[in-house]
Amino acid sequence: MSPPLAVHRAVALILLLALPTMVRAQIAVPDTQLWLAWVGTLPVNDRWQVQGEFQPRWNQDVSENDQIILRGSVARKVGRGASVWAGYAYTPRFADAGTLHEQRLWQQLSLELPRAGRWTPSLRIRQEERFLHQWTDPSYRLRVLGRFTRSIGTAGWSVVGYDEAMVTFDDTQNGPRQGFDQNRLFAGVLKRLWSGTTIETGYLWQWMPETPTSRTRHNHTVIASFTYAP
Repeated sequence: MSPPLAVHRAVALILLLALPTMVRAQIAVPDTQLWLAWVGTLPVNDRWQVQGEFQPRWNQDVSENDQIILRGSVARKVGRGASVWAGYAYTPRFADAGTLHEQRLWQQLSLELPRAGRWTPSLRIRQEERFLHQWTDPSYRLRVLGRFTRSIGTAGWSVVGYDEAMVTFDDTQNGPRQGFDQNRLFAGVLKRLWSGTTIETGYLWQWMPETPTSRTRHNHTVIASFTYAP
């Protein structure tokens, strides 16, 4: 028995509404990237700790240097599973016209959420103030990341997933525009090498919407992160 006419009409309507998105997806700019990260966290006492990060990144199908993130921060535990952070990041970005020297101040709230069986969820909320000489004023961006890990077996392996959304609050002349900035979706695995040291690797899909000066971007990224936190 063939589907009723109403079903055909509904399918046709869905395809019609989806057509602009399908067309934009075809003209979107894809790229394959590689991101590496070394993160070290050292305790000062029971409540305070300091952290340093070094993150080189390559784009253009892993053929060119994209940027380097140098980030330092201090954190204080404020409750069970909760901590507040403040830090500074220097981010040289390598463009055809020369190197752009972005600087950031940022504040963060990190929450370890209640475990659900073998699942360990967490939440990170970060506010950034971004500065670049070519911009006339700072750009303010909010980043919200939800993450989970689940141990598998007894050899120190875990599966990891997270999603991070970023929103820019203001229009910056010659810089970022107000609105949704990007989304990052990650899936991978984590291995505890020895006490306090882990390696995490996986695939990240980065979606960046169209702006007045650039097309929609879909970046397919391999990430490897080495973390030392005794």
